[in-house]
Amino acid sequence: MAERKSKSDLDYPLFLYKQEATEIVGVSIPWFDDNIAHCPGLPKVKIGTETRYPRDPFVKWVGLNWELFK
Repeated sequence: MAERKSKSDLDYPLFLYKQEATEIVGVSIPWFDDNIAHCPGLPKVKIGTETRYPRDPFVKWVGLNWELFK
């Protein structure tokens, strides 16, 4: 079995792409789109045409709202 290296939240950039946000939470992109992306209060910003997630507020928001993901 291949060893999986885990990353710390601080290893990610300050503004996360969706793929990076899903890695932090540990879910797939479709699951993220269906269950997290449209939650009220989710910290996100538009940078050009892309939605990005500010790392520290995103991690804090997930910690406070984890019960929404059941």
